[in-house]
Amino acid sequence: MFQFFYEIVIISPILTSSKQHFLTFTMSQQAISTDSPNTFFLIDIFRFVAASLVLLVHLSYIFNVPTIWDAFASSAVSWFFIVSGFILSYRYPNLTLSDLKLFYALRFARIYPAYLFSLLFSIGFMSLGYFYVGDNFVTQIGRPVIGTYDLPYPMTFSFWVDASIKHLFFLQFFSPIECLKYLFDGPLWSVVNEVFFYLLFPLLLPLARSLNKAKHIFMAFIVCYALQYTLIQLFLPSTTSFDWFTLNTPIYTNPLVRWVEFFMGLLLYRAYLIMPNVKVTGRILLLTLSMTIYFVSLSLLPYVSQEYALFFLMTPSTSLLVLSLVYIIIEIPVQINRFFMLLGGASYVLYCIHFPFMEIIYFFGGKKWTQNNGMLIVGIYGVTVLLSILIHLLLEKNVRSVLIRRLLK
Repeated sequence: MFQFFYEIVIISPILTSSKQHFLTFTMSQQAISTDSPNTFFLIDIFRFVAASLVLLVHLSYIFNVPTIWDAFASSAVSWFFIVSGFILSYRYPNLTLSDLKLFYALRFARIYPAYLFSLLFSIGFMSLGYFYVGDNFVTQIGRPVIGTYDLPYPMTFSFWVDASIKHLFFLQFFSPIECLKYLFDGPLWSVVNEVFFYLLFPLLLPLARSLNKAKHIFMAFIVCYALQYTLIQLFLPSTTSFDWFTLNTPIYTNPLVRWVEFFMGLLLYRAYLIMPNVKVTGRILLLTLSMTIYFVSLSLLPYVSQEYALFFLMTPSTSLLVLSLVYIIIEIPVQINRFFMLLGGASYVLYCIHFPFMEIIYFFGGKKWTQNNGMLIVGIYGVTVLLSILIHLLLEKNVRSVLIRRLLK
């Protein structure tokens, strides 16, 4: 144990200062794409923006203050899934059986440190708070009803142990308690979905690689969109009206429905490879058009039935927005690019820690500050972002580096 922490604190910062990334350890050149470091700097910016949108929506839930429309958060989750598929295809255009060990080691090292940190932090806060305060604890941390409606009361010690083990091993979906996936850190449900997508990636990649013509890729998008519609119909609950309570588990957080967005990211990479090399003005025009379509789609959500307004209507416009962003290739100063990479790297930590951090603030008196909404929003957002950057720089990157070294021994 001492050796592990020694490697994190002393050895890892030295290793991470090198420009050689762990991705070059043993994987063949065919399995890793390389490009200039600022090729997709807009993706880094929008990753941070998407995480910020999710934070602001959750802030409004916990503190009961107006921030932004919650549709921004649900479309941001689609953004994460689509971008994940695109970036994985870019980094791993080809995977052989001998590459799989490295692929899964790198994926595990990428997502688990921040996931584990936020989870252990939340487990300690939630379990100790419940045993100290009692059943009213979930209301005293500002937890919305959507995250508590079927929790068993009283929650026994064995329940907390079982829930903790399930979360540590990404098994929180395997429970008859629908709210279990929200018990400690609500947003982590999407990380569990990502793990499912990683398992599918070696199977989906050859299918995407077989599509090399524009018309075939376009038809694949149409088929995917129709498939997701079919999956929504398949998993719709038997009820006459739909809302967050009835759709959250069977549709919104269901990886068997959401994997289609991840595959659309793979298709976007195929589209990216064959896009014509046009002038910057043409690329900016495409970005402007995609953002217009995105906001028009948002404006239509109030007029769409809830089962399609959760994310389904936004999937095409979000996909087009991702494609237009990666199509913008502009050389920027190295220092600015490093700043954008820092924001992109910290965005995952921000996504993981913001929910329990805000609940702690609410529990220890934050609810008294709601009379000054502007200062509350700016203050909590700024402190959470700063904390995320510090955790990313001082903890997550170092743990990830040591973890990769150990996994690849």
